[in-house]
Amino acid sequence: EVMAYYHIDEAQRYIQKLGFTNLCSKTIKVNVQGDFVDNSYYNPDTRELIFGTWYIDDAEDADIILHEYCHAMLDEQVPGFGHNWNTCPIAEGFGDFFAACFFAEINGGFNRECIGDWNGIGKLGDCVSRVDSKKHYPEDFLGLDSCDRDGEIWSAALWDIYLQIGGASRIKARRLAARHNAIRL
Repeated sequence: EVMAYYHIDEAQRYIQKLGFTNLCSKTIKVNVQGDFVDNSYYNPDTRELIFGTWYIDDAEDADIILHEYCHAMLDEQVPGFGHNWNTCPIAEGFGDFFAACFFAEINGGFNRECIGDWNGIGKLGDCVSRVDSKKHYPEDFLGLDSCDRDGEIWSAALWDIYLQIGGASRIKARRLAARHNAIRL
C-alpha cells in the first residue's frame, strides 16, 4: 500500500510539473491484494487499480505500479482506451514506456530498459517486459490475446524517440530534458 501510494503520488506530481494539471488529478482506488494470480490491471468500471499477489506481489514493483496507473490516465482521456484489440497494444506499450522513462535515472540507469525487474525475478531476462525490443510491425504483431507482447512494438518506438532526443546522452541534464519531452509527447 505504501509503495502504491508513494509511486502514484510521485508520478502525479511529475505529470503536473509537465503541465498536465487535470490529468488523473484525483484520488484513485488501489487494491494491492485484489487478484491472487499473477495479474494486475485497471478496472475502468470501478476506476480502480488491482494488483496481483502470486509469486511476487505486483504492488511491490514500482514499474508495475506506474504501468497500471497509465491505464487510468489513458482511460480518463479516452474512456475505454486500451480495452479492445486496436488500442490495447498502444496502452500496454505506453505504460511500459512511461515506467521506463520515469525511472530511467534510478540506479545510474542500470537496467533501465527492463520493466518489472523486481516482479520479473526468475522470468526470462528477469523482466516482465522491455522497451528495447527489436520487434517490428506487421511481421512481429501477434494480434488477439497478445496485447502485452505486441505493446513492446509501441514501447520500443517511444523508447527510440526518447533516446534520439537525448535519452542516450552521457550528460544527465540532456537525458532529463529528453525524459520530460518524450513523456510530454
